[in-house]
Amino acid sequence: MYKVIPKELQEALAQNRLLIVSVSNAARQSKDTAMMRNKWVCQKSDRILFVGVTERSSLYSLKTNPDHKQKNDYIIKFTMTI
Repeated sequence: MYKVIPKELQEALAQNRLLIVSVSNAARQSKDTAMMRNKWVCQKSDRILFVGVTERSSLYSLKTNPDHKQKNDYIIKFTMTI
């Protein structure tokens, strides 16, 4: 999580065009906390588009989850940095 929001992100954040989601105060996210965050985003999202997600991806279980499957029919960009 950022201690100070980078200058290039401040305007988007102030205009509610950017949402920063973290489930931990750690400087770096673990695989488990990243998955917790991704599940939360999927649960809160109205629509999701998983791009380039294969069976080997950690996101594959979210993509194929029956609770999220209907959301995959729509196009919205779900982007994250781990």
